Amino acid sequence: EGFKKWCANIDANPALTQARWVDGELAAALSTAPCHAEFFRYVQWHNLAFSMARDMAIPTFVFHYEDYRDNFDDTLTGLLNFLELPRVKDGPAFELGKEYKDFYTEEQRAAVAKLIKELSSLETWNYLQHYFDDPKVSES
Repeated sequence: EGFKKWCANIDANPALTQARWVDGELAAALSTAPCHAEFFRYVQWHNLAFSMARDMAIPTFVFHYEDYRDNFDDTLTGLLNFLELPRVKDGPAFELGKEYKDFYTEEQRAAVAKLIKELSSLETWNYLQHYFDDPKVSES
């Protein structure tokens, strides 16, 4: 419950929802999504990372948490190949269970999906939308 309390505290600050560049639709999306400032930062990080990589022609390797969960060895091998690094030893076992889908209600997940879609560049949304494949969430 500490995280939810912290988010409520952050959400109470109107700086983001009342910023000059925020239109009515975005303000509504921000105000209905829990922990909206954190999701804003999360999306902006991805938007800027993809933009920088594209503008500077930097090769990227995108992988998702579930890639580790579902196919750890191949994901690790792909990452090491991309980085041109050898596998020098086995690392610690990957711990499952760091998923937060059930942390929020269905309505909150729908609000977060709407906010993330609103804030995301097309490239960012293409990589993140699969987290919102639940029709109850993504059609909001």
